[in-house]
Amino acid sequence: MTSIQSQHIIQDETGTLSSDFQNDVANFSRNFQQRFGIAIQVKIFEGFVISPPEDPRIIFIGLSPRYEEWSVVFPMLLRRALSEKFITYFQTEHFAEYWENGQWVKGLADALNILGQEMTQIEKDS
Repeated sequence: MTSIQSQHIIQDETGTLSSDFQNDVANFSRNFQQRFGIAIQVKIFEGFVISPPEDPRIIFIGLSPRYEEWSVVFPMLLRRALSEKFITYFQTEHFAEYWENGQWVKGLADALNILGQEMTQIEKDS
């Protein structure tokens, strides 16, 4: 059952991500959901990124290494809690430097850590 849930949390069409990294992302997402009530879904596309419709329970991160593009979709309720600067950074800036350095996997790991830190800060402030 955990394997099926992990496949929903992280999908890698490119076969680039190690199984250890995929397991780490799946565990992070499960812990994130338990703590904050919102899951994180990651999809690595072979082609262009196709963003799903907004889901009120999921943060979607889509990456296309081939085309060096990304999409981050935050649920409406979460967008109200996050600053516009934070959302804009994730949607327009975060991954750019990682594409330039060929370190997009590190960029994904850093993005998850930053999301965790931001949500922890929101939790403390409320």
